[in-house]
Amino acid sequence: MNNKYIVKILLLTFIITFALALIGISYAYFELNIKQNQELTILDTGDLRLRYTDNMDLTLNDALPGDSIAKTLTVENIGDKKVSYNIVWNDLINTIDNYDLHLDMKCKSYKNYETNSQVESGSCDSFYKAVPYAETSISKDIKRNNEIDTGITHEYIVTKSPCVYINDISITHMSSMFQKFQATKIDLSGYNTKNVTSIDYMFKESKAEELDLSSFDTKKVTSIGSMFAFSNITTIDISNFDTNKVTNTQRMFSNMTNLKTIYVSDKFSLDKVTSSADMFLFCENLVGGTGTKYSPTFNDKAYARIDGGEASLGYFTAK
Repeated sequence: MNNKYIVKILLLTFIITFALALIGISYAYFELNIKQNQELTILDTGDLRLRYTDNMDLTLNDALPGDSIAKTLTVENIGDKKVSYNIVWNDLINTIDNYDLHLDMKCKSYKNYETNSQVESGSCDSFYKAVPYAETSISKDIKRNNEIDTGITHEYIVTKSPCVYINDISITHMSSMFQKFQATKIDLSGYNTKNVTSIDYMFKESKAEELDLSSFDTKKVTSIGSMFAFSNITTIDISNFDTNKVTNTQRMFSNMTNLKTIYVSDKFSLDKVTSSADMFLFCENLVGGTGTKYSPTFNDKAYARIDGGEASLGYFTAK
């Protein structure tokens, strides 16, 4: 690309806080102030023209891991030349105690965006940034030199969500933390779960192939419903889990069609469980330690015990 046609534009400047008030951009030929929910802005210098659309504010109050909010941003090249733009977050403030703030921008590229026949064209980079817990404010480039050709639109789906600051002992909820997580490996070694009471949906639909849960302290946990549901794991070792306070195991392992073995110890007690429906639903490959195979007839906590053979059928393997 001829450098004389490259414009360094601070295009998307967001002040994203829980009391978001104003977004501002200032660079070279442009002085641009975008109020929240402003629908349309034109950046124009000669034959270089971009149109930026921002459809809503991002506000997320009283958030817990698993909560999120999303918005759509579009950048359209309506000029006659290819152009580059930068994306910058200014004064992004993380006000959530004990949580990191995660910002995910997934990008799609289209031709003829304004017509009813949107055709995906080319590619544009998706990216991710985190604002660490206790970092009050940052101003930094998020993505530089985003090239966009004439007649092309970049559409960003921006998702804002909190994630637990892993070493903080005040955290009590980890529900849905890794739900639909795409990574095949998750490092859980530094997580402090001493005061956690809820881990429902924690790994539901995740792509993790194995999990090391040996560091988890579950003495205060009361709910583990759907914790592993729909995930791809073949072997689960929860032999360190103390479940004496657990009351809900509903759908804990449901639809884990690849699951073969679940290791537990005598600390895995379900004496206080009042809700266990579909705990093992469709775990068709699950086999207990002495050979007890999954049966669609027994999906609740009835077989949620160490397999003792004919005298005490169970789906668990002792460790």
